[in-house]
Order: sequence, then C-alpha cells, then structure tokens
Amino acid sequence: MIRLDHVSHMYGAGGTRRQVLFDACAHVAPGEVVLLTGPSGSGKSTLLTLIGALRAAQTGSMQVLGRELRAASSDTLIEVRRRIGYIFQKHNLLECLSVLQNVQVSLAAHDDIDRPTARRRAIDMLDAVGLSAYLDRYPRQLSGGQQQRVAIARALAGRPRIILADEPTASLDSATGGEVAMRIRELAKQEGCAAVVVTHDQRILRIADRVLQMEDGRLTAAPPGPEKTLGAHGVASNSAATAPSTGVPGSMPNRRQTVGWISTARMLGTCLPAGMPAPQAYKIPSTPGVSGG
Repeated sequence: MIRLDHVSHMYGAGGTRRQVLFDACAHVAPGEVVLLTGPSGSGKSTLLTLIGALRAAQTGSMQVLGRELRAASSDTLIEVRRRIGYIFQKHNLLECLSVLQNVQVSLAAHDDIDRPTARRRAIDMLDAVGLSAYLDRYPRQLSGGQQQRVAIARALAGRPRIILADEPTASLDSATGGEVAMRIRELAKQEGCAAVVVTHDQRILRIADRVLQMEDGRLTAAPPGPEKTLGAHGVASNSAATAPSTGVPGSMPNRRQTVGWISTARMLGTCLPAGMPAPQAYKIPSTPGVSGG
C-alpha cells in the first residue's frame, strides 16, 4: 500500500541546498499501524508529506496505493490525495463553518457520497470522537483539544485507504488521546487501511504494529521498549514501575511548516451543506513548495 525505495529529499538550491532525507526505505501493508518517532527537525513531517503527495518526490521510488508518485501527473496526485485522510498538528479548521460543516465538507470530493449520507457520516464520526453535543458550534467556541478532535473526525469520515497523522494527540489529554489513537487503530484494522502516525507521545506506542525511528534524515527500526499494556482509554502504561526508558524523545516544541488543507476549495464547490456561503468567501492557506489539490 505504501512502498518507499531509496527516497531522498532536499530543500533549497545552490549554496543553500540542504538534504533532509537520506535513502529512506520502508513498506506499510494494508491494516498496519506504523508509528514514526524521532527528534524535532529529523525529517518526520517531510516524509509524511511526501507519502501524502503534498510534496513532489525528488529521488528514488515512492509508491502509494499502487501509483508511482515520482514524476506523477497532477491528476494522479489529486486522485491519491482523495484516498488519504490527513490529520495535521495544526487543525486547519475553517472558522466560518460549524463543526458539522467542517466535517461534512471534507466528503464533497467523493462523488459516490450524496448530501444526506455525508451529513449522517459526519454526525457519526463526531459522535465517535465525543463531540455530538457541539455540531452547531464554531471552531472559535471550542478548546484546542476539541478543535483537534474535529480535525480527526474530518480526516476519518471519508473512510480513507491511508491515514497520515502528524502528532494527532499532542493537544489532547491522556483519556481523549488514547481514544483517538484507538480509533485510528480500529479503522486501520476494520477497513484494511494503512496508518502512519508521527508522534512524540509515548503513551500511544502500544497501538503500533511497528515503530520506525527517524534521526538526521535516516529511517531505521526503533529499538524495542518495555512491555506495555493498554489502559481503559487505550493509553499505554509500563507493565512494571521500574521499566526502562523506550529511548523515544519526550514532547518538545516542533518547528515545522503548517500545511494547508489540500483541495478544500474544490470540495466547497461540489457539495455544500445548506445555508453555507459561496466558495469564493474562503481564503485557503497555502505553504510554499506544497502542491495544491
């Protein structure tokens, strides 16, 4: 489902050119949950955006959902993006839309989902993340954790073939974070989709089938940590109070670009919930160097 073969990536040009990924090789199978850990600035988010067709692959082979992304056409990139659920560290909610509308509009690119189905699926997913009482509220009326849960519901509502999550539990408390992590794992197992989760959160390591370590742009298998058991909310805890450290860095500030919500403008023009303003009213954030949908 995801196959990387000797993928490298560089930023800049000339004397400012800097390599951030070195010869990365990996494979993620359907139904597999892979956690990607490592220090800030090690290349984790760059790798995630390459897998998600948000950046152009430069060297090596990047195969996602059976399509080669190196030198791929714009149509191919758009097709791949529509089958991926993105959960960014920054929620990127549209402030002028309600909670329900933010999730419902993400389904507009799916030609096989009509409005009643989109509304029902959005409501079901918001209920799954504990926000059924907040459907008509706006992002500014929610806490940071609640906003992130809306973003997670938006990503999962389309039943994607791949889930790409960048620090999805960073702004959530332990109970909510564990529930969100388990929801990602359940979807991967039930729907047979692959999940790649960038995280510093040691509490959710237990949901992973494998853990990969990124350091200085080089991808390796993470060393085994202590045996862990799942708590009531899916949060991992050490089986022994004196268990050794896993060696995974703790939470720390992350220095990364916020990637705009890809293809929103197109989505808004195809399946608007009743009463929503015209698409031209929205200004979609963009990031230099990130291809649009």
